[in-house]
Amino acid sequence: MKSEEKKRICNCCGKILEQEEYVRIEQRWGYFSGKDGILQRGNICEECFDRIVKQFQVPLEEEEITELL
Repeated sequence: MKSEEKKRICNCCGKILEQEEYVRIEQRWGYFSGKDGILQRGNICEECFDRIVKQFQVPLEEEEITELL
């Protein structure tokens, strides 16, 4: 089964992501990190994203987009 055919799930809550709106994260760890040479990927649903960013000490920048694709 190709990775595109796999069901997408939220790595935080385990919910199946049926909507198109979710956060895709990917990090390639380099030298001098505790994870040298590791690639990590995952998905976060909108509800978990909102819960996570509420904990940030510095809020995310926001900009209103008037033209949606």
